[in-house]
Amino acid sequence: MHFTPSHQRSKMVTPCQPQETDALTTRRGLTTDEGMQAIATRIVELRKDAGPTQKQLAEELGVSHPVVSGMERGELRVHRELIVELSRLFKVSADEILGIRTPKKKTDKMTPEQTRLWKKFQQIATWPDKDQRAVIRIINTMDKSAAS
Repeated sequence: MHFTPSHQRSKMVTPCQPQETDALTTRRGLTTDEGMQAIATRIVELRKDAGPTQKQLAEELGVSHPVVSGMERGELRVHRELIVELSRLFKVSADEILGIRTPKKKTDKMTPEQTRLWKKFQQIATWPDKDQRAVIRIINTMDKSAAS
């Protein structure tokens, strides 16, 4: 994921004000301490999976580093606009960030050897059918002998 600074955005995070909550937010429990911490935990996980530092994420969002830090500690309420921007950056739905929908299961990352093997299979898929069948026969023979 590539992050480019975008200083045009205004700060979109403020300390949580319980009187600002609407019925949906209250019903979902998003402004409770546990709800805020759950959102914070999801944001940390998404950021770490994507790779940017807190500072890089802050630059992309147009907020200061302490804002991202506070957000990840569950000390700041995340505004709707910021949730939308996080969704775009991390390629997840806002519902996943808010905990309304269960995040999609992560697939295990392939090892470098598995990645090389997968690329070879993609190359083989472009070969003529006769050659593909020959490779499959070789793999089947090797698989049988490995199982023995």
